[in-house]
Amino acid sequence: MRSSLALILFLSLNAVGFSATYYVPDNFSSIQSAVDAAASGDTIIVRPGIYFENVIIHAKGLTLESEAGPLATWIDGGQDGRVVTMYDNGADPIRLEGFTIMNGYSGGIACGGGTAVISNNRIMWNSVKATHSGGGGIACSGPTIDTFVEITNNTIAHNDMKVDPFGNGGSGGGIRCERCVTVSITDNLIENNWAVMAGGGIFLRYVDNSVIARNVIRHNWAVFTGSGGGGVGGGIYSYDCVPRIENNQLISNHCSEAGGGICCSAAQGAELINNTIVGNISRSEGGGLVLGETQIEMWNTILWGNEANWRGKEISCTYSSILSINYSDVEGGQSGIYVDGSSVLNMGQGVIDADPLLATSENDGHITYNSPCRDSGSNSAPGLPTEDFENDPRLVSGTVDMGADEFHGHLYHVGDATPGAAVTVRVVGTPGEPVLLALGGGIEDPPLSTQYGDLYLTLPLTNYWHLGTLPGNGLLLWPITIPASGDPWGTYPSQALVGPWGDPNSRLTNLHIVKTD
Repeated sequence: MRSSLALILFLSLNAVGFSATYYVPDNFSSIQSAVDAAASGDTIIVRPGIYFENVIIHAKGLTLESEAGPLATWIDGGQDGRVVTMYDNGADPIRLEGFTIMNGYSGGIACGGGTAVISNNRIMWNSVKATHSGGGGIACSGPTIDTFVEITNNTIAHNDMKVDPFGNGGSGGGIRCERCVTVSITDNLIENNWAVMAGGGIFLRYVDNSVIARNVIRHNWAVFTGSGGGGVGGGIYSYDCVPRIENNQLISNHCSEAGGGICCSAAQGAELINNTIVGNISRSEGGGLVLGETQIEMWNTILWGNEANWRGKEISCTYSSILSINYSDVEGGQSGIYVDGSSVLNMGQGVIDADPLLATSENDGHITYNSPCRDSGSNSAPGLPTEDFENDPRLVSGTVDMGADEFHGHLYHVGDATPGAAVTVRVVGTPGEPVLLALGGGIEDPPLSTQYGDLYLTLPLTNYWHLGTLPGNGLLLWPITIPASGDPWGTYPSQALVGPWGDPNSRLTNLHIVKTD
C-alpha cells in the first residue's frame, strides 16, 4: 500500500511540473534512452565513461550534463551522423555541458529551434562530408522556429569540412550559425579547425544579434582547393549580421581569398572593440581584416604582423565600406590599409604604429609591461568591456589598454600539457616584484579570504617555489614538469603571490589550472 501511495505521489508531482533527475547508466543504460524517457525540465547526469551514441533531443528542453567533466566523459559518434542533435525544444532551453563530443561524420553538435546552451565541452575531431553545408564542430540554424544560441567556455578544435574530388565543401569549420535570432559565442578556445568556403573558426550568416567575445581563435583555416573562388575569413566570417566582436585574440589564422583574421560583409553598425589580431595570413587580401559593404567602428584594437599577398597587409576596405579607427595600433598606419575608390577610411584619434611588444610565443597575445599599447586605449569606446579576455579587470591604471589583454597580475600558460612533459607557466606583474608560486592538491570553493585576496588552493600546499623577481618586461617564465605517473586526465591548480610576503600591497593572482589530456 505504501509503495502504491508513493507511486501516485510521484506521478502527481510530475503532473504539476516538478522536474526529475536521471543518471546514466544507473537509471538508463544509454544517454538516448534517458533522453527518450525524460520530460521537459528534467536533468540527465552522465557518469564518467565513453558512450558510443548519436544522441537526438527533440521537442523537449533538458539539461544533459556530465558528472565529472569533459576529460572523463566522452560521447563518440562513431563516424555516423551528428554526435548530438537538439531541435524544436520550444520555450524550455536545452543545456549540454561537460562532455567531449567527438568522431561525428556530419559534425559534432547540431541545434535549431528554441534555445540551446552549449558550455564547458570539448568538441573535437568531428568532420562534415561535402553534402552538408557546414558546422564541423557546432551547426545552429533556425529556418522555421526562432533560435537562440549560447556557446560558452568550450574547446572547439580539430574539426573540419570534408571535400569531394572537385574541392567542393562547406563553411564554418568550428562553428556555423545561420538564420538565428541571437548568437552569443564567449570564452571559447577555437583552434585548428578547417573550412573550405568560409569561416575556418566561426561562420555567421543572417543572424539578428551576435556577440563574439573573450575567445582565443587561432590556427584556423578557410582554404578553397577547387576551381573558382572561396576561402574567406580564416578566423571569423560574418555575412548580413551586425556583430559585436570584442576582447578576442585572433592569432595565426589563414585563408586563401580574403580576411586571414576576419572577413565581414554586408554589415552596418558592426563594432570591433579591444581585439588582438596578429599573425594572420591571406593569400590574396586583408591579412588581418577584410570589409565589404560594411560600416564598422574599431576601437582599442591591435593589428600587427598580418600578411596578404596582394593588398591590404593589415586591412582591406572594399565595396562601399566605411571604416572608422580610434585608439588602435595598426602596423604601417595607413600604408597597411587598402581602401578602394568606393570606400571611406576615417582615421580618428589615438591611432599608433608601434611594435606592441607582445609576449614571446606566437600563440600568446598578452602585452608586456613596456608595450606602447599599455594605458593607450580610450575609455570612451562604445560599450567598453569591464573585463579583458581572461576576465581580468579593465582600467587597472585608469586608462584601458589596447588589445584583448589588460596588463594585470596574472598566471597562465600556453600550449598543451601531457604527463612527463614540461609546461611553461607565465607570471605577469610589475617588474621588480618577487614571485612565490604555489601548487595545490585541491581547490577551495568558495575560496579562503586572505589579506592578499582570495586563496583558491587547498591547504596544506603540495609544493611552492620562490621564483625571484619579475624581469623588466613584467613576464616571468617558469617551466614545470607534469609527473609522468600522473593522471592522464588530471588537473593541477596553482596560484602565485606577487609582491613581498607581509606587504599589504602584495596580491594573489587568479587560480590557474593546468589540465592534461
